Amino acid sequence: MKEGRKKEEKKEYINKKIKSKSSNSVDSFYVDFYKNLIQPNTVLSSTGLTFFKSELDKAAISVEPLIKPVDDSQIKYRKEIVDLENQVNDLLKKLQIKSKQKEELKEEKEEIKKKLEILSNNKKILDLSNKICEEGKNKLLKSTEFRNLFFKEEKCLAAILAIDIRRSTELMLKAKSPRDFAKFISSLCIKMMDIIKTNYGVVDKFTGDGILSFFPDFYSGSDAIYYALNSANECNNYFKKHYDNSRTLFSTILTEVGLGTGIDYGETVNVKHFSHPFGKYISH
Repeated sequence: MKEGRKKEEKKEYINKKIKSKSSNSVDSFYVDFYKNLIQPNTVLSSTGLTFFKSELDKAAISVEPLIKPVDDSQIKYRKEIVDLENQVNDLLKKLQIKSKQKEELKEEKEEIKKKLEILSNNKKILDLSNKICEEGKNKLLKSTEFRNLFFKEEKCLAAILAIDIRRSTELMLKAKSPRDFAKFISSLCIKMMDIIKTNYGVVDKFTGDGILSFFPDFYSGSDAIYYALNSANECNNYFKKHYDNSRTLFSTILTEVGLGTGIDYGETVNVKHFSHPFGKYISH
């Protein structure tokens, strides 16, 4: 009887200690663990494993030193853990936002790329439309298939016409003023370009004292060489007339001045160069 009463008193003493410690913010995990450890072992009794009872009684005595309140170091680490968890959550949120923005940025880049490609093509079309005759311009703006003939880097037959002013440097020095020479050369080239375009040629560029032009078979047709020759002849005739009408712009009139023309015909390769579809060519 006395031995049973002592055991009950020990259990009651331990329970009181646990309750007092838990009220002082003792870690609930340890409290629950040891509390369950010293509860009446009904399970052991029902299973016949009563030999554990004496061991549990011994363990119950050693529970008290293990139950301690949270010290300052634990509070510090727990606070750091909470802060770090909050920081990680904030970073994850920011990452999600940036990931979404990255996807949106990727879509915007693709859209810009498409717009730039369309813009570039439209500029090429507009540039080319100013280098051919009115009839060709109307077809160019309406037909995608016709436009592609100019921009494909493929071989084609073409006549190439190069025109420049002979003794152009000397002629420039004989002009009364730079303005007078600029007026003479600009009006001359505008008219020669019109002549070339009227003959189904493609004006490539103004070279400073002349013009480079092309007569591809897919545009000028089978008579491309004829149109090139006719353009050269008309340009030469116009130069003589224009120079005679511009005598007042020069201090001295040169007798051996005129146009030099060069014509080549054969297989060429269209090479895209800036906005000019025939900026470079290879002739065979």
